[in-house]
Amino acid sequence: MVGLITSCKRLLKIRKGVDSLMATCENYSRQLGKIVNYLTKSTTLEDDPEHSYITAQPESLNKR
Repeated sequence: MVGLITSCKRLLKIRKGVDSLMATCENYSRQLGKIVNYLTKSTTLEDDPEHSYITAQPESLNKR
């Protein structure tokens, strides 16, 4: 009986850790979604000089 209780406690601790990890991953995903949304709305670097990002793939990567 003691082994069952110990196993249940361990399982609940692992579940809590997984829930925490999932919440962290969801938060990162939300943040990345906002960044991608922002980047896809900007057409040039001049659109927002405060947030300069690369908006086009370098030509050297398009060579075949």
